[in-house]
Amino acid sequence: MILLNKISNWSMAHNPKGLAFLRVALGIGLLMKGLSFLYHQNLFHDLVTSSLNINQPWVDYTIIWANIIGGFLIVIGLFTRVASLVQIPLILGAIFFVNTTGGYFAFQNALVLSLIILLLLMVFLIEGDGPISLSNYVKSEDPAY
Repeated sequence: MILLNKISNWSMAHNPKGLAFLRVALGIGLLMKGLSFLYHQNLFHDLVTSSLNINQPWVDYTIIWANIIGGFLIVIGLFTRVASLVQIPLILGAIFFVNTTGGYFAFQNALVLSLIILLLLMVFLIEGDGPISLSNYVKSEDPAY
């Protein structure tokens, strides 16, 4: 617990405000990808079935709603570390099971984009919400007595 408090205090002291725009862009991207999966459920189910060899609809819905809810939480800056932690295994699954069908060393735009998203998720797992976030706003509000 002490380590988490030290990380939180360090990230609040060293978190530039410009990083908030990057956090919002990442969250919007994840949210839009989840909505795209939701809109094209049949294609997404075929992709999951072919890459993971799992034919269970609950897997599809879990991935879809984790992207939608996690992206929304990252956009507003609430529970950003938890949302990033949930997104990292999904992006790792996309990297290893979906984007590497052409080989690990073949140049693919989706693989590069997935690696960039993974890197950003790791940054926000460490950095947290930042100064421009709903979480920071709630912490700074004085209770009304």
